[in-house]
Amino acid sequence: MAEAVARIWIEHGALAYHEYAGDDMSLEGTRSFIDLLSSGEDETIGFGWVVLESRAGFDAERMAYREVHWIHLSREILVPGQRGLDPGGVPLAGSENRAVFLRIARCHPSASCRFDMQRFKAILTLLTAVAFLVSPVLSSGFNGFSAGQFPIPQVDPPVQPAGYAFSIWGLIYLALLAGAVFGVVKRASHPGWDAARWPLIASLAVGAAWIPVANRSVAAATVLIWIMLATAVLALRAAGKDDRVGLRSPIALYAGWLTAASSVALGLMLAGYGWVGGTTAAVLCISLALVIAVFVQRARPDTPEYSAAVIWALVGVIVSNLDPLNGAVLGLSGVGIAVLGGVAIKTYPRAAAA
Repeated sequence: MAEAVARIWIEHGALAYHEYAGDDMSLEGTRSFIDLLSSGEDETIGFGWVVLESRAGFDAERMAYREVHWIHLSREILVPGQRGLDPGGVPLAGSENRAVFLRIARCHPSASCRFDMQRFKAILTLLTAVAFLVSPVLSSGFNGFSAGQFPIPQVDPPVQPAGYAFSIWGLIYLALLAGAVFGVVKRASHPGWDAARWPLIASLAVGAAWIPVANRSVAAATVLIWIMLATAVLALRAAGKDDRVGLRSPIALYAGWLTAASSVALGLMLAGYGWVGGTTAAVLCISLALVIAVFVQRARPDTPEYSAAVIWALVGVIVSNLDPLNGAVLGLSGVGIAVLGGVAIKTYPRAAAA
């Protein structure tokens, strides 16, 4: 906030602007700033020092202009709905060539005068998105679990989509990165964006480390991808209604594909360790993915991109089970596409109009 205020003052002729948070606000023999501003014990008093070229600049008209400008700026910078700065100020005496203007404001704790947590979270979201994007490049890459990673080698497992389906990661990476950049530049303090950031940061941070883990341990990777899914779904549910393309769509595509990918990993574990056969594992885990998908889509009907990502994965499963033909998996995947598509189509118009 101090940087934003400084830019405004300098644009209007100030030589310098500095802000400080008050510490010892009571001095014996003088009227305290606490009394002057009627501030409470839970409030912080901030000081803004503005240095101008000359005292002549402090005529009544310019003083009034800056007062209005400051109030407008405070309303622009602080998050809507928060109790923020209560501005007040007095000109201090100076030399004939320089004048110093003291701007005093009391800051309620919710306004985060000392640290802009919302901008920090926006930047951290961008950093984790970048880390997630570059993780395939910085590691050895990931082309699926190898057959030899399982006690019972998994060759063309029925639960896994055809290879082309994994190309959706390119779209997901770019969408997440673009959304994170837009969030920093234009929506750093937007409450709808801010609400989704902590779970999204957690998911992307785990995702950035997933590939090296997956190349070493199927079990550990399976646990991590379910954590990624859970936090991605939390982010999707927490995201605001504004900015569907920039905010919700990237998270929805990411969460939708993770819904399929986490179930695939679980299915490979079940079959690869001999707990059930390949087709049984596929049927169980596709069914699990569909239950999760219907629940999430009904909870977030205004974002059908989630279902689109799951359906993309199911089409890939159908393609991979055409040769040799696996009727059980083909039938379940087809029914799943119809059910999930129907839920998305039925619930979206009402949600979009709300």
